Amino acid sequence: MHFYFLAISIENRQVINFTYSYTKMKFPILHIPYYIFNTILVLTVYASTEATTEDSEIYILSDFVVSGEDDKGYYSANSTSATKTNELIKNTPINVSVINTEFIDDLGIKTIEDLSQYSASIDSDPTGYSLDQIRIRGFRNTNTRFGGFRRTIPRDSYNVSRFDIIKGANSLIYGEASPGGSVNAVPLIANFRKDAGSLIFGLGNKDYKRAIYNYNKVLSDNLAARLMILNHEQGYEHDFKKYSIDSKTLSLNFRPTSKTSVIINAEDVDAMFNFPGLSMKDKTYMDDLDTDSNGLDDQSPINMIAPSNINHSQSTRNVDHEKYDGILGVETNSSSRIYEYYVPYSPDWVTHAPDSLINYLITETQVNPVTGPNSVSGSSNSGIQINSRQDLANYYSEINKTNYGYQSGPDKGKHVDGVFITKDIQHIFSDSIEGNLSINYQENTGNNLARDYYGINKIVDSYSVYDPNYPRAHRHVFDDIENSISGEDDDSPEKFIRTYWIKTEADSKRYGSKATLLIEKNTGFSENKIILGLDYYNTEKNEINFDQIPENALNNDGSYLIDESDFSNWIDASKRATWVSQNKITDREKAYEYISIDKAFTADRSILQFNEIIESDFNVDTGYTRSNTNPNNLNTGNSSLFEDVTDQNGNVINRVRNEAAIWAESQKKIAKITSESQWIATQSSLMDGKLRTLLGLRLDKINVSSSLRKISIYGREDNEADNGLEAYSFGPYEGQNERVNNKVNETYEKYSPSVGILYWYNKNLAIFGNYAESINPPFGQERTPVGTLAPPEYGKGVEFGFRFNSVDNKIDGQVTYYSIEKENDNEFNYSDNLLALIYPVEVYGTDPNADIYVPEIYQANGNISKAALPGRRAEGDVTLSSGVELDFHYNPTNTLSFIASVNKSLKNEITKLHPNVTNALTVPVNEVILLGRPDLRASLTGRYSFRQGKYKGLSFGVSQHYRSESPQTLFNINNEPILLNFGDEHTTSGFITYKGRLSSLKGSPRYSVTLRINNLFDDQSFVGRGNYGYYKESLSYNISTKINF
Repeated sequence: MHFYFLAISIENRQVINFTYSYTKMKFPILHIPYYIFNTILVLTVYASTEATTEDSEIYILSDFVVSGEDDKGYYSANSTSATKTNELIKNTPINVSVINTEFIDDLGIKTIEDLSQYSASIDSDPTGYSLDQIRIRGFRNTNTRFGGFRRTIPRDSYNVSRFDIIKGANSLIYGEASPGGSVNAVPLIANFRKDAGSLIFGLGNKDYKRAIYNYNKVLSDNLAARLMILNHEQGYEHDFKKYSIDSKTLSLNFRPTSKTSVIINAEDVDAMFNFPGLSMKDKTYMDDLDTDSNGLDDQSPINMIAPSNINHSQSTRNVDHEKYDGILGVETNSSSRIYEYYVPYSPDWVTHAPDSLINYLITETQVNPVTGPNSVSGSSNSGIQINSRQDLANYYSEINKTNYGYQSGPDKGKHVDGVFITKDIQHIFSDSIEGNLSINYQENTGNNLARDYYGINKIVDSYSVYDPNYPRAHRHVFDDIENSISGEDDDSPEKFIRTYWIKTEADSKRYGSKATLLIEKNTGFSENKIILGLDYYNTEKNEINFDQIPENALNNDGSYLIDESDFSNWIDASKRATWVSQNKITDREKAYEYISIDKAFTADRSILQFNEIIESDFNVDTGYTRSNTNPNNLNTGNSSLFEDVTDQNGNVINRVRNEAAIWAESQKKIAKITSESQWIATQSSLMDGKLRTLLGLRLDKINVSSSLRKISIYGREDNEADNGLEAYSFGPYEGQNERVNNKVNETYEKYSPSVGILYWYNKNLAIFGNYAESINPPFGQERTPVGTLAPPEYGKGVEFGFRFNSVDNKIDGQVTYYSIEKENDNEFNYSDNLLALIYPVEVYGTDPNADIYVPEIYQANGNISKAALPGRRAEGDVTLSSGVELDFHYNPTNTLSFIASVNKSLKNEITKLHPNVTNALTVPVNEVILLGRPDLRASLTGRYSFRQGKYKGLSFGVSQHYRSESPQTLFNINNEPILLNFGDEHTTSGFITYKGRLSSLKGSPRYSVTLRINNLFDDQSFVGRGNYGYYKESLSYNISTKINF
């Protein structure tokens, strides 16, 4: 738990000093860059005002504070999120939507992810570790903000007054921005209206509990304080999924003069995410086939590149060394994929499979046996025979919505602890000049425990056999385990998950400041606001990743993916990397566990729990273990490593290894990102307000310094005393120990213009348009295979449309066309084959005198070594998103309010890739499908309130969200593209609220009782995001009571 202390020195009713202290740290709140500007500003304030304040003096609202006086129902008229100054949204040529307090309270919006149900511009993009990742206009966004500053610690709406959704590539006042847009949470602050508070208690199904304390205290004419405390817990349909957050916020509002305010918000957050794996994928290759009587396949694999050294003669081939030639799983060595794809391991995806896909599978698998491979030796055919759609569904029958994603166990979780502090100083120097200085400090510590990201979500029925001539060779596992669904034993291979535990320990600190000066200058024909900005950000991040390994695998220098006794490979970083190339990491190096999907995924199973025991559900080999220092010698089966564990009746429960698992550092990452920015903008109003213009220009200078070392392969950095690489830095090994640290220092500069114009054709109708560019800097550890930093994400976008608004604000809306390009999208993790084309060994792996020389990432044959790569990013890819949006508010009376939004996507496509990749593709670049992106999203929310009569105080509302089907993969069948689309999504939510007083006495406290229901019709359909699928959350409800005092 953390505690806050705020010391305030007051003389003559004036605050003269603030000091903030924190149990983990203590610092003057002004002691960050630009503290000189801060001091000058405060001194100027005092020099320009009298020492005392008369009782009759009226506080003047700063232009940097948003006004809510024109709000009606769910409609908010003003925002400061476009240019940082208070402006009517309808008069701003930037596209901004607002989710205000009434909407937040009615629908129970708590997180950024919740916004996707109520704004069609936003699409959910769930992760296994947070509730803050979304997509705006098709582009992933992780840069959501709080009080204008980028925030990485968890958040909740308990201390939020509204969410502003800024759409498009507008980085004018924010700098770091995704081209799709951003979300800015505007915080609740202390106010001078009156002493007032509230208590909220909520209970619901799935262990939902929520309690909020909120109290505002006017301490004097110059000082007000607000304390907000949150305790929130909730479960989900998934037994292993739960989430909790404890947070405390103290807000201080100090007004030393009628023209000055100092607002401080300090928040402490402690959150726990127990989020299981999002997906289960089929890597059993059940549609693998053999097409002649000898069990040999003479067909060319679909969408695969065969290495040139493969011998295709039948005399040298057998089914154990047969390449997979089905279409349900696309390997990373595919030539026509930017990323891998496997169909979900669930019968529910089969419902959406097109007939052409089913017919193809029926035809192509007729040579296979009905039940699949049925020989323990593995010398039979590889796939099974599919005779109908039902056959395909039956194959996945072990997994359904009751156990999907349970393989990650009950202990997977992420804990985040942090603080977020802002200080805003605003001062009106004169009728035409105002200043604002915003300062932010953020600190967070995170610990994440999970299973390995590659293995935990893939169902397999075989294990890889190392063969230098084939990228994939496999042997099936047969153990005669009873099928938990059908209750039958069969001769088909066992299906299982091969995985191990990993964890991450990370911390970061972020300092930020924004100095803004507003100058109002009116001429004879225009009213102008000139805004000057100076921003500074400094972020420091440290991260250590750990693998669970057998205790005997750890070497003296901290490495474990190589045998220390293998001297010829030990002293050479390049050979170390080759030693652990693909298919060579075995049970000797990592604490692999083998989980059968035919056994229950229950919390009491030891193999699903986090512990130091290494377990297996099988009595037979499920892989190879390296028995000596020859990396090519994998002839020892791993079953000998495990011993039987029996219950009191002698029944075998499972099998465990006779050595314990320990944690070992796998890699260490350090990064520092510094950003210095200057920007200027001019807002003008001409022709008596009919014409509005915005001209802006921002210059960002960003420096990134970082390092990354794969300790698992190369050992710790200072390892000379441990006979590590540092001890061998002579001759051909010179510089290798430093080289594998991947140290980089890069500086980026970018000018980003923003231009907008709006013209009111009459009092109710306007046309508008804008053009903007943006930059999103690297986070410090997104790297290319050769260790360089992935470049910033650059965006440019244009939008235009028309706005309509009634004078009384009962009707407000806009229709917008947008087109946005994003360069260097962080979603592209290229396949091994494509990376080898972009970064050929001839350029980066052979010449020690080259600018970039990284022989460690290549195998002896020139192929990419997956285990040694510092990253999988590439440069220069460009994606395009265009569409049409409708935003609409309708408030005909004070009892009825509607808000609606629609987003119709016109294009979501790739427009540019690396030339070597473009040449390798079998289709044009713009025909490569971007998966999981719907063509249409829409939401409609309405509320009716009874203001009189016997139902006075009662209100109810309904919200309907629609998301059209989206492509999950593209099958290339006989050179014909076949899309797998998951179905449309319909989600209905609603609420009923009653408000009243506790008694008829004057001044009696007010109360309200609200029932909220999410997913009213309990739709648990199998849906998709990206290239994975999952089940929708079932019906949830909660009842909350609020007492105002």
